[in-house]
Amino acid sequence: MRLLLVELACIRAAAHEHQRLARGTTLLATVAATAPLMGLWLTEILMLDSFKGCGGERWTCYAALVHGLSEAQYPAAFGLTAAILAWCLREHFLRAIAEFDTEMRAATLELLNCLAKHRLHWVVVP
Repeated sequence: MRLLLVELACIRAAAHEHQRLARGTTLLATVAATAPLMGLWLTEILMLDSFKGCGGERWTCYAALVHGLSEAQYPAAFGLTAAILAWCLREHFLRAIAEFDTEMRAATLELLNCLAKHRLHWVVVP
């Protein structure tokens, strides 16, 4: 019975630590999902703004348009870069948390085996 209580306490402590460690991964997932959309939205706005330079000759309009369109691609690239970095960080943290869970299970089993082997008698403090 006492070993069961120790096991439950270890499981509860591991679950608490897992929850504490996984707290920021939702924010990283949100950034990974929304950053490309924001980048594309800003690219669209800048692409529409690039037509403002068209007012004179045809070649001047082409030059202004090409310049505006080339600068309009920066937000999309930045959004994709931010999303890829956020997703990679999230996956790294989730792998580390999974390794932590495995280590906690192994430590719990090792503790229970050690306690069962030595048949320690505990004094229960109220």
